Amino acid sequence: MQIADKYKIVKPLGNHQGRKFGSLFLVADKATEVMSVMKVVAKDAQSSVASERLAAEAQFDFDHDGLPKIMDFYNGDNETILIRKYVDAEPILDRFEKIKKRDRHVFLCEALEKLGEILNHLHEQSIFHCDIKPSNILIDANNEVHLIDFGLAIQQPLDTSRKLLFPLGYAAPELLLNHLSYVDHRTDYFALGVTLWRLHAGKLPLAHPNPSIFTNLQLTHPLPESDMVCRHIQKVLEKMCAKHSFKVPPNSMEHHEVEIKLKEGIDERYSNFDAFLKDFQEAGNKGLFTKKYRGGTQG
Repeated sequence: MQIADKYKIVKPLGNHQGRKFGSLFLVADKATEVMSVMKVVAKDAQSSVASERLAAEAQFDFDHDGLPKIMDFYNGDNETILIRKYVDAEPILDRFEKIKKRDRHVFLCEALEKLGEILNHLHEQSIFHCDIKPSNILIDANNEVHLIDFGLAIQQPLDTSRKLLFPLGYAAPELLLNHLSYVDHRTDYFALGVTLWRLHAGKLPLAHPNPSIFTNLQLTHPLPESDMVCRHIQKVLEKMCAKHSFKVPPNSMEHHEVEIKLKEGIDERYSNFDAFLKDFQEAGNKGLFTKKYRGGTQG
C-alpha cells in the first residue's frame, strides 16, 4: 500500500519556507482517523544528507510516552517519507515565554525531572540524541515532556559508515570535531545546558552569522555570562557545558592531542543527571531568594 493510499493530508506544519530541506505535514489515517506527522524529503543532490537523516530516524522506534512512535516509513526512488505519531504539544521555548517569570524556575524543574527520565531511558541503551535544542523538547497541555527528532542520534558502538553533520549552536565540541567515539550521556547534557542558557538569556550563546567564526567561537570560548542568567544558575550551566577552550585551531593539532583535550572537557561535566537537577533546583531557589531579599520584582 502506498503512503498516499493510507493517509490524507490535514494541513502543513511549521514554516515550509524556513525549512532547509523537506516538508512537514499533519496527516490522518484514512481508516482510523489517527493523527500523525509526516516528514517528506525529496531525493536529490541537495537533500541527500536530509534523506539519510530521515532514514536514520526511522531506526529509532520507541515504546515510551515521551519518545517518538514510528507509524510508517517509505524510502523510494524520488523521496523519503517518515510518519510518526502526532503529539499535540509546543516547543519548550514557546511555553517558557508564556509563563510568568516568578513561575519559570518551578516549571523548568518539573520539566527537567521528566526529561531526565527520558534521557536516562535512552542512555541506558547507549542511545544519545545529539540534537537537543528548544525545538526538539515539546511540552503538552498536561505539562508532559516529549523529545523528538532522532535524525542525528547515535547508538554506541557507532556505525562509522554514517555521515553526520551537526548544527552549530547546541552541539558539543566532540560532535563539531567529529570525534564521535567520545559521545556519551554528557554530550546530551552539554546541549541541554546550552538550551537552558538560551531560555534564560533569550538568545543563543556565542552566535555569529558567519559559520566559520561561529564554529571557532564555540571551540575557543566557554559559556558566556549574561545579565539575564543569575550567577547561581550560570555556575551550574557552566559545569553542564564544560569544554576545553582550544587556544590554537584543532585542525593544526595532532589527533591524539585533540582527543586528550576533548576528554578533559567532557570529564568536567556532570556525569549524573540527578546531581545536575539537584544543583539546578537549588541554584534557582537561591536566585529567587536573592531577588526577593533585594526587593526585586518578578512579573
